[in-house]
Amino acid sequence: MGIRFLNPSRVGRLSKATLSKSKYPFHASCLHHHQQRQQQQQQQQQQQQEPKYYLPHESTPHAATILGFPSRQSVSKALHAGTCREIVDLAATIAGFEPVRLYTRPEDIVSARELVKQRIHHHPASKIKNPSLRQDSQYQNANATTTTYDLASQIHILPCPTNHCWVRDTGPVFVRPAASTSPSTTSSHRRFAIDFSFCEWGNKHTDNVPDPNPNPTKDDADADPNAWPIPSPTTLAENTGFAARVIASFPASSTGPISRIPSRIRLEGGGIEVDGQGTFLATESSILCAERNPGVTKEAAERELSRLLGIRKFIWFPGRKGLDVTDAHVDALVRVVRPGVVVVSRPYGYSHHLTTSTSSPPAAATDAATARTRSEWMAVYEEIQSILARETDAHGRRFEVHEIEEPDPQYVKRDVDEGHPAASYVNFYFVNGAVVVPVFGDPGADERAVLTMRRLLPEREVRTVRVNCLPRMGGVLHCVTQQVPVLEGL
Repeated sequence: MGIRFLNPSRVGRLSKATLSKSKYPFHASCLHHHQQRQQQQQQQQQQQQEPKYYLPHESTPHAATILGFPSRQSVSKALHAGTCREIVDLAATIAGFEPVRLYTRPEDIVSARELVKQRIHHHPASKIKNPSLRQDSQYQNANATTTTYDLASQIHILPCPTNHCWVRDTGPVFVRPAASTSPSTTSSHRRFAIDFSFCEWGNKHTDNVPDPNPNPTKDDADADPNAWPIPSPTTLAENTGFAARVIASFPASSTGPISRIPSRIRLEGGGIEVDGQGTFLATESSILCAERNPGVTKEAAERELSRLLGIRKFIWFPGRKGLDVTDAHVDALVRVVRPGVVVVSRPYGYSHHLTTSTSSPPAAATDAATARTRSEWMAVYEEIQSILARETDAHGRRFEVHEIEEPDPQYVKRDVDEGHPAASYVNFYFVNGAVVVPVFGDPGADERAVLTMRRLLPEREVRTVRVNCLPRMGGVLHCVTQQVPVLEGL
């Protein structure tokens, strides 16, 4: 996935023989440096002429939220039913504030519809009054003009060959045209979405892929219920193509179709965090790595991200490669509440870690491997705090930093030992007029997290969704959602 350079330099076409006969021969290293500089200049000139975009902060009004119904082709048998319930419970919560587009494999449509009916029937609010819902025929049905409506009518189940429920990573990232973009380039396409070409988090678990299973959803009585499905070539292709299919699934409107913007770099949506005013937060380990972007320098990545997301200030945290499947996505570590204000996830037991010099971790750390993993996450947390303490945002503001401690992992792991669960409260999700926060069953930690979010966002409702399967699979609420921002001026 290299970068094409137009109009190659004449110097780049000089042969070794021509150089040896020159009256003033170039040194080979000087020539190479000259070629690189000209190529960089050409790339910059090309990018300056291209349309530019920006990614609004997640709290910007939404037209809809995208979710993915879990597939047996990407979830273990033991966790599949519970994961489906948690996704539908999240969909019902979000539907009280904005429409939901639940992408579902065609063979799972019937079961998804039935589960939506069951879970909404038991939902604490089957009818919600929300005058903030936006009337937009592109995303809502005509009956959504009233302020009281059935939650089920706001959950649109759409057939799509999808596997992962992690649509934050596999789906498109919806952006707006930057003010500096020429109107002529956006007159017929005012809706845009970036396709970052999902690559299984840097091609993890894609070696020795078997031939496709003729019936991958059929239960095998002898199979280990905790075993993770091995992706087939077809499954991998479906995952990479999911973003493009989502973009194509939106109906055309008076503003034109949604334009797919290909990216020169590969990343996942959970690996980026913005404030909507030019500030970007990310870990180097999840973007600047050979598995995702071989040969791409930090400078080249920043140029492309500036063009696509409207970034003026980059704040990079080291992260940790291989610490989890995402290589330490930022959306489980630090989030922007509003410009200048961030909330950081503090690892469970960190205070104990600071005050104890012996190897006596909390009860949750029951073996050496778990203790090492926890120690690494604590080091990541310390690095983030150190960098935030000395950095400013794109407007020169010092960060106001808040913390939420993670729950005791024992409340999440329960009956199975699947390593360190992704139980982060900062993996919350903004919806219109509210914020949805994950809770994990740790009474004290859950309460403290909710109180912190209420204090930080007094103008919003704070809703919760109880999860247990999702964190055991490696993510929480933000990982399984993707916002579709409304168009400005419409």
